[in-house]
Amino acid sequence: MKNDFLFNERGFLHPFLLFVTAFFLLLLTSGTLLLQTNVKSTDLLFEQYRLEQAISIAVQTVEQHYLPHLDADEEKWTITNQAVTALITANKKEQQILVMYVVQADKNAEPLEFTKIYPADV
Repeated sequence: MKNDFLFNERGFLHPFLLFVTAFFLLLLTSGTLLLQTNVKSTDLLFEQYRLEQAISIAVQTVEQHYLPHLDADEEKWTITNQAVTALITANKKEQQILVMYVVQADKNAEPLEFTKIYPADV
């Protein structure tokens, strides 16, 4: 005997299959969008780590090697290695040294500019 609930003249099976298919496509689409968001977030996190590491390399190099031997009122240096390209300008004032960093971690990325103030007796 035929099941009248699923196979009646009103066509219950077709709307039910349409609903199940639409629900499955909705789940698939939302899962794909969530995965794309996670991948983009991971890429941005790696970019942040790369920038933080490049900044750390530039700051430590200046603090350890250049600032103790600062002679003129203004000096410019360039730090270049595999991880970072940095342009540094140091201005010596009476009681402080103003150091401007322009750090680029990747050749395709925009450079990051920031300033740090040190005491003059470094």
